[in-house]
Order: sequence, then structure tokens, then C-alpha cells
Amino acid sequence: TKYYITLTTAPGCVAYDSVFVDVRSFVTLTAGKDTSICEGDFAYLNPTGDALYFVWSHPELMDDYRLKRPTARPPATTTFEVIGSIGKCSATAEITVNVVPFPVANAGVGGMICYDSTFQLQGSIVGAFYNWSPINTLTNPTSLRPIARPHETTAYVLTVLDTLGCPKPSYDTVIIEVVPKVIANAGNDTAIVVGQPLQLRATGGETYIWNPPLGLDDPLSQTPVAVLQNSQEYVVKVTTIEGCHNFDTLSVTVYKTEPDIFVPNGFTPNADGHNDVLYAIPVGIESVEYFQIYNRWGKLVFSTNDLSKGWDGRVNGQPQASDSFVWMVRAKDYTGKTIFKKGTVVLIR
Repeated sequence: TKYYITLTTAPGCVAYDSVFVDVRSFVTLTAGKDTSICEGDFAYLNPTGDALYFVWSHPELMDDYRLKRPTARPPATTTFEVIGSIGKCSATAEITVNVVPFPVANAGVGGMICYDSTFQLQGSIVGAFYNWSPINTLTNPTSLRPIARPHETTAYVLTVLDTLGCPKPSYDTVIIEVVPKVIANAGNDTAIVVGQPLQLRATGGETYIWNPPLGLDDPLSQTPVAVLQNSQEYVVKVTTIEGCHNFDTLSVTVYKTEPDIFVPNGFTPNADGHNDVLYAIPVGIESVEYFQIYNRWGKLVFSTNDLSKGWDGRVNGQPQASDSFVWMVRAKDYTGKTIFKKGTVVLIR
């Protein structure tokens, strides 16, 4: 029934209002469909019906058990009962909230590998679907046990999804630490004379093994001394403190002459990769005072005291034309004797 009221305070001063009284034969109430949430998440209850007042069971699991739409956080699957009332009339309904655990991702235990080595990941899951990332350094990324070949320290993430009612993914990470590439260095190729002690020096690691041991005083030393009668190539294995290793080679040319310096009588700096630079070749030399080159007018065009450097046929960046040039070199051999030589060389274009 709708009731109306009229209020008159003076002639011509009238106000109106009304009130609707809804009389129901019974209370209608539906708690809603059963639902699922992830473990630790909230469930938002939302009943329907014409009740005016509500009381929920398990008040300890919700923010306010007297609300129509409370927020619940059950630790396990729970059935909530709600009583909806209008005056003295009431109805009861219930809803079950299934609590589904998160899928489980276990990326396994990480480790350390040498550069350009591999590591087999050991993943395990409780779930329906999974993937690894990044995958560009995995040989079989669709497997739970892929082979990884990272060139730098990498964190691999295993992501797992399920179909049991918790749509949220789970993650786990495994870190593969990569030891940087071992830079083994046996030194520059060199030339000596018969019987000349040659100090070798390798770098790049913690321990060293030279092979073959022929002519070496200690093949396990970083700096062995070689005394040779014939030319020899050595391979040194350089190992780091982590156990990673690499190799380098060193060629020792043995001349059966007295200590000397050899300079070619011609070179062709035409950028074809052959004989483009003029070098002085030391044999049995301990130190170099100078290696100098002059043009036909006596002007110095090149000078160095490092015989690993040579003349490329340019002066101030400008290529020189075909011509004859004079070279001079002064050095000391391994016995301390001074060697001075000079000669001519032809630049051929």
C-alpha cells in the first residue's frame, strides 16, 4: 500500500509526501553460485533477493558479517550461510568458496659454468602449463629440463599456470652464473738463435701447463725458460681459479746463426694482405734502440724502438710513391753485444 500525507500550515500553504509499504508473503534470497579463489585471495560475496537485513556465518573470516556484500578470506574451502530477513520473516541460503592453491613452480638449483659451456636446468611443476624465459639461450625451451648455454650470467624464470580455478601464475627463478671467457695469452711469436735462453710468459689464469715440455725448465710455470736447438711450437693451457680453461699457441723460430736483425729488401703496401708492412725481424735480440727509415733526400719517414711495429709506406697519412729508402737499426743481443745494421729497401706500388 502507498500512503499519502498532506500538511497544511496556513491557507494556501500545503505540502505533500507519501510512503510505500511493501508487504511480502515471504523473503527471497539467493547467495549466488559457488565460486573459486586463489589461496590467500579475497572472495566478494554478493547475494540477491529482497531481504533487508543479513547475518553471515563464519564472521571471523570476513570484514563485517552483517553486511549484504561482505568480503571474506577463507584459508580453505568454506561454505558460508547467510540469513536474510524482513522484520520477523527470514530465509537462508549458502555459497561455497573453493580455495585453490597456487600452481607450484620450482626452477631448480642454479650453478656456475665456464664460458661457452652448458647447464641442464632441473625444473618441476604442479600445474597444467609452463614456460621458460628467456628462451634464446635454451636448446629445448619446451622441456622442464632444457639445456642452457648462456654467454653471460642469466636468470631463467619458470612460469606455471593451472586450470583448477586459480588463474594466477606462479614463478620461480634460477640463476646460472657464467665465468667470463678465459683470455689465454702465450705471448707473441718470436725468433731466437740456438742456445739463447728465452723467457716465456703466459697470462690469463691461475695455473699453466705448457706442451710439449721440450726445452722448458718448468712446463708448469707461468714463466718457464726455453732453451732450444730447433724451432718449436708450444701450446699453453691456462686455467682460472674457477676451473675454466682456454688455450693459446706460441711459435718459436730458432735460427742457427749469430744474433742478428733481418730486414727485407722490398715490400708492397697495396693493402692486399701480403707484404704490406716493412718489419725488422730480430733474432736473439734483447732490446732495440731504434729502427729508422729515410727517404732518398735523408728525411726521416719512420722510427720505432718496438720491432713489432713496422712501416706501412705512409708519411703523415700519405702513401709514398715507389722508390728506394734507407733503413738503419741499432740493438743489443741477449749477450749484451751491440748490433748496428743498415741497408736499402724498395717500396713497390
